[in-house]
Amino acid sequence: MSDERKQNAPNVSDEQFAMADALLSVAPTPEFLTLKSEPIEADYIPLCVQLGKSPKNKNAVSIHWDHVSFMVPDWALASDAANFNLRTEQSEEPGYGKRLHVLGVTAAQVKSNAAFYAKALEVAKRESEKRQTVKSKRNHA
Repeated sequence: MSDERKQNAPNVSDEQFAMADALLSVAPTPEFLTLKSEPIEADYIPLCVQLGKSPKNKNAVSIHWDHVSFMVPDWALASDAANFNLRTEQSEEPGYGKRLHVLGVTAAQVKSNAAFYAKALEVAKRESEKRQTVKSKRNHA
């Protein structure tokens, strides 16, 4: 991450930036998910898919200081995480759907479990796109 990016995110740690770089390095293409260009006021880094103008459901991945959250359609990815001996928690919020939280993530862990994280990124991106598309179709009906 650039020094300018770090200055725009005063509440985000160096390790979170390292995790973001590691996650983006296992993505199929560099543009697979995008980082916010405006300053980050929160204490997490979002990796986004933006299909329309609504900000809802665009954060496919959120990199927190103690976990990484992935949008998921179901809990199948939790089974995959267990195969890699990764600790997870599940949450579901009305209007936002399911999220799988992978606990205790580090940049080194992302690199050593690249296959899992590459799959998690793909699942999260598809789910974010689906949620935005479904919301968009409802608004136009």
